Order: sequence, then structure tokens, then C-alpha cells
Amino acid sequence: MTDDAQIHIIVEMEKIWIQNHFLDEEQMLAATSLSKYSIIIAGAGAGKTTTILGKIKYLVRNGYYKPEDFCCISFTNEAVRSLKDKLFEVCGAGIDTFTFHKLAVEVLKKGRVFFEPCSQDLLHYIIDEFFASKCFGNKFLQDIVFYYFGYFFKTDKNWKKILQSPRLVQFKKLIITFISLIRCNPSMSMAELIQRYVSKYRILYVFYAIFLCYESEKQSVGSLDFDDFIIKATSVLKKPEFSLPYHFYVIDEFQDTSDIRFNFIQALLSLNNAALCVVGDDFQSIYHFSGCDLHLFLNFKTFFPDASMFSILNTYRNSQQLIDVAGDFVQKNPFQIPKSLHSPKSISYPIKIVYYQNPQKAFLTILKKIDPNESIFVLGRNHFSLKAYLSSFTLGPDNELIIPGVEHHFVRFLTIHSSKGLECDVVILLDVEDGIFGIPSLIKDESVLNLVKKSESFPFEEERRLFYVALTRAKKYVYLMTPKKNPSRFIREVKSSPNVETIHLL
Repeated sequence: MTDDAQIHIIVEMEKIWIQNHFLDEEQMLAATSLSKYSIIIAGAGAGKTTTILGKIKYLVRNGYYKPEDFCCISFTNEAVRSLKDKLFEVCGAGIDTFTFHKLAVEVLKKGRVFFEPCSQDLLHYIIDEFFASKCFGNKFLQDIVFYYFGYFFKTDKNWKKILQSPRLVQFKKLIITFISLIRCNPSMSMAELIQRYVSKYRILYVFYAIFLCYESEKQSVGSLDFDDFIIKATSVLKKPEFSLPYHFYVIDEFQDTSDIRFNFIQALLSLNNAALCVVGDDFQSIYHFSGCDLHLFLNFKTFFPDASMFSILNTYRNSQQLIDVAGDFVQKNPFQIPKSLHSPKSISYPIKIVYYQNPQKAFLTILKKIDPNESIFVLGRNHFSLKAYLSSFTLGPDNELIIPGVEHHFVRFLTIHSSKGLECDVVILLDVEDGIFGIPSLIKDESVLNLVKKSESFPFEEERRLFYVALTRAKKYVYLMTPKKNPSRFIREVKSSPNVETIHLL
């Protein structure tokens, strides 16, 4: 009897009850699969955590695995805590659950690799010192920086202009991004890049000098950063005497996996010839800048040819009208897995474009229209987004937005990136305009980054997914705050949908 036939018999014979409801048919097919390797492609709000819980409950209850055989991996401490608590509730036993970094630390401890975690600000500090000390007094490097900033006369006065230039802030971000990406991609070292490309990109000498200083500083005190944890732990896993008790790994948010994390996963699987189930949504891959490689998700069967693929596409968060607009929008990028989500919820005009002239008046007008009993996320491009929309505000300990004269106790301000995985009744999305800090951001990556990252195959590919993430946080309505004189090109795409309403404010 084939595995698929067995699955259908199981679905007929037994249902899985998770958190006050039964798994639907798509979730059941994924949860009851006995494939050694599987990938679950989840739509936004389609219950991927519920499916993970159901799969582990099914495999434990039917004696295929014991609770101690499982290791679950997610990407944030908050997600790990939530998943661990739910697993205990569902399975009645503790199941080891980690972030990638916490699991790597456990491997290092078990392998008796002693270290100190370095400050998360160390690279920033070294870059600041590099420029404050005139590139450590190195005239060769200093001349490269002068040239990069367009100064022909290499004087102290012009150096001070560089240090005070807003462009220096962007340049420092470029350095951090470049070093982060090269460290997440083990296929090419900094030394190899210098050898092959420095004749075209002399700025690589500056990147390399900072990189060497950063590595030297860590080594001098025996400290490791987050990427080091994973790289060192992967080496420990390959030692013949090393062992772990796990026989089944479950990895959430797999679309955000980097090359070094994937190597870590493969080393984990090799210990006990372990099984693997990954879950994710390519529509929500928004961490390209930190080394995540969506191709690992899209090409999963290339690495695991015998893997089974499942889709869970019934969304229980968004209305059908909202998910239709969001899905059509994000799938204009052809280099993704096509999917059509379905929802039992129906809401007229869930997406509302708010054209404004005065951002502060418009924001308060919209906020006061919303039922105070509904939860609200105010989402922005970055932590500075609110300043254009509010003259006075404070943020509480959980990012609660406290505005004088507005009595609403369920408003949180979050960046779009930090909102992923969360949901609320109503979203107010700021910055929906054309500009370098708008949505999409019109900042063009410097060409040197193409040496260390996979270039986008479609215009604004990741920005399109970021907009999708913002839209799909809302269980009811999304308000898109858009300046009348400079609407985002994304607004121009979605405004013609029959499910989108326009509001014009002063």
C-alpha cells in the first residue's frame, strides 16, 4: 500500500484535535504523513503552528516516536517559548525547542567548546573606530574612502565632512550588510573575493580591513558571535564521537534559512539518520539582507529528492477579499510557488487606501474611527516612521503606543519585519509612498553587494513580500497611509481591485 493511500485511510479513521478544533483535511495530510523528509508550504494564517502540533501529537500518540526524539527549531525566542508551551499542552510532555543559536550553543557546550558571546554591537564599534581614527592611520585605505565619497583633495577638512555626512551612515550599513552576507555564505571567503574582484571594487580593501579587525578582536578574547555559534557547532557535530538524542527535527520559518544554517541542519540529520519536516511560506521571505536564501526553500526537493510536499492553504486569519488582493499582488513575482488561499471569512473592502495631505491629522482621524475594543498594529518601515505622523507620543514596555488625547489601549507600534508571525484586528500601515524610506524602498543596493548575495530576479521582489506580510497581519482591516502627492507604486497596483476602498483626507 502506498504512503498516500495509508494517509487517506488514516484521515478517514481518525481526526486530530488541537487547541479547540480539529485539523482540516490539508493539515491532516501533512500531519499524518510518515515520510522521512517533508516540506509543508503554508499560506499566511493557515495554521502552520497548529499543523506542527498536530504532526508531533500524531507521531507520539501512535508510537512512531517518543517526545524525547523530537527537536523543534524556530527563529525567535518568543516563537520558541510559545511553541514549547503549546507542545507541552498538546503532548503532555516537554519537547526540546530552540532557536538555531540556542541549539548551536547547546552543541558547543556538549562538545566542550568554551567561549564568551561577543557584544552584538562589536562590529558597529569597530567600524566607528575605523573611521574616527582615520582608517587606523592607513593612508592607502583613507585614500580609498576619499575616492568613494568623491573627494579629490585629501585634507583633514574633507575627512571631517565625510564623518559628518549622512551618507556615512548608509556606508556603514553597507559594510555591516556585506560582512554579514559573506559570513553566511561559506562558499567564498573574504580573501578570495579580494583576489578575484578588488581590481573592480577597490572598496573591498576597506571591507577586508574591518573584517580582519573584527575577527582579530573576537579571537583575542575568545568570543563568538551568532554566526560563529552555528559555524563552530557544525564542526563539532561532524566529530565521530559526538552524539545527540534526536531522531526527528521540525523547523519552522524555513524560508528564512541561510547557507550556514542549512549546513548545520544537514550535520544534525547525519548524527542519527534523523527525519526532517520543514514549514514555511515563500511569500513571507523578508530577511534576504541578513543572509537568508529563499532558494533553499524553493528547491527543497533538490536536496531531499524523496521528500513529500504538502500545502495548507485555508487561512483562518484574513478575509477572502483581503487575501485575494494580497495574493494577486505578491504573485506578480514569478519566482515563487503559486498558491491560492481560501478563507471562510468575508469582509467588504478590507483594504482602505487613505490619501492624505496632512499626515498627523489623517493618522489621528483614522485611529479615532476604529472600535477601541479592536487590537491595532501600527506598522512602519523603521523605528523613525512614527515621527511624521505624531507630534507627541510615548512607547510603553511592549511597544504600546500612548498618544495624548487618544484613549485606545490596544495599539502597538512595530516594524513590518518584527510583526511577522503576529496578528491583530486592524493594521495601520505607514510609509506607503515612493522614496528611500517608503514602501517599496527606492534605495538601490550598491553593486558590490552582488558579490555576496543572490540578485533579485524581479523588481522589488523582497519589498513586494514585505508589503504582503504587512497586509496579512490583519484579521479585519488594513489602512494604507499614502501621501496624495506621492503615492507608492504599490498603491497604484492594488487600488483598482474591487475589494479596495479609497478615503481622501486633508
